[in-house]
Amino acid sequence: MVTPVQSVNTDQVPLGKLLIFSMPAISFAVVHTPAATILPAVYAKYTSITVVEIGVILLVSRIFDAVTDPAIGYFSDCTRSPIGRRKPWIIVGTLLSMFSFYFIMTPTAETTIIYFLIWSFLLYLGWTMTDIPYKSWAIELSRDYKERSRIAVYLAFAATIGGFIVPMVPIVTEPLTGSTEYSLEVLEIIAYLTIGLLLITVTMAILFAPEGKHLATEKIKFSDLFVALGQNRPFRWYVIFVVIWGVGLGVFNAGFFFYVDSYLGIGDKVPQTGLGFSISMFISLPIWLKIIHRWGKIKPIVFGWLANIFSLLLLAFVSPGPDSFWPAFILLCFAGVFGSGLLVAPMSLLGDVVDYDLLKSGVNRTGSYLAFLSLMSKFNFAFGGSLAFFLYGLFGFDPKIVNDETAIFGLLFTFIGLPVMLWCIAATVLWLFPIDARRHAIIKKRIDMRAERMGRSVTDTA
Repeated sequence: MVTPVQSVNTDQVPLGKLLIFSMPAISFAVVHTPAATILPAVYAKYTSITVVEIGVILLVSRIFDAVTDPAIGYFSDCTRSPIGRRKPWIIVGTLLSMFSFYFIMTPTAETTIIYFLIWSFLLYLGWTMTDIPYKSWAIELSRDYKERSRIAVYLAFAATIGGFIVPMVPIVTEPLTGSTEYSLEVLEIIAYLTIGLLLITVTMAILFAPEGKHLATEKIKFSDLFVALGQNRPFRWYVIFVVIWGVGLGVFNAGFFFYVDSYLGIGDKVPQTGLGFSISMFISLPIWLKIIHRWGKIKPIVFGWLANIFSLLLLAFVSPGPDSFWPAFILLCFAGVFGSGLLVAPMSLLGDVVDYDLLKSGVNRTGSYLAFLSLMSKFNFAFGGSLAFFLYGLFGFDPKIVNDETAIFGLLFTFIGLPVMLWCIAATVLWLFPIDARRHAIIKKRIDMRAERMGRSVTDTA
């Protein structure tokens, strides 16, 4: 007679271990924030590369991700090593990220399109090799519905800390650089700081963070992955939501620097406005954790998102000039408070999608699903950024010159109007997402019952 095994431990991850685990998200955010927001705009302003050329690079350099992301997700799921299945990938990806981030953050006025293309490609490859295994590791820390939200909130905490480190650099270094603008000199300082952060935080997590628990399942077959993704109805809803939301976010991020610098005319305040947005998200995350624990993930986040959208719409009515800083700063702070729930949603919801697939297939494809999330995230930033830069070129916008009314209209439409339209659609899709707390509890119970019935160990620490 087979002795029933214990179900997966759903107790909370100890706070100290969760903090150590979350530390790399700080340095990852310091890498991703400039790459997704200020870096393309700074290249357009300070180098010989045009806005249209940058749009082409952002799009072309992501095509290779369609191959690398699913492959890394699959091999991450299959990896066995003395230090676990995820950590070897994170170590290699971190080293590649450190190397490529330095070069992409140190352009000169003569930098060419080829330079930006090569280092952008290598940086995103390093991102893939860290992001997919790291988030897979996060999902495997717990299978409890509420605990996953708690883990996601701590990762969001760490990411927002990294987010406001970036705008702090030009403010703190003003005595050295003579300005708070994102100059080429400031980018180099951010590069050195980020390399140090990556080295410290990733080393701490690799050495001291909990490995997590993996359900022992049937052997993964790469050929079955795409069929399974196509048959997973909650995942289809998830993909629609993430793509529409993410493309809108990519468009918005690509225009933030131009809106503050070229439209409002307060380029020296770009770091301060970004800092206000990041800090407001950071301080509101504990409130969102309580809200999600009490009322679930979906409806509160949607209501907060709509308030976030309204705050951003009001940015179109801020008059340019020196007095524009405080109205824009306040509106961005409100947008950060209402929208910070969206930092929790994607990864927490994907954990529920993975459990649904595990119930239906008996195969644990956490890394493969995270590969698709990583691929979609990079596609969203790349396509959204490319779309934004193409539209800027279509309307005749150029950050190097004084723009006419048509160009300014194109900037405002692209930066505010297009993201708002996309986000209203995405909010509707999120509202209709098919897995809530009650349904996830049923899924989890059936997974545990099946594991006990088969007499299979529910953990696999390889």
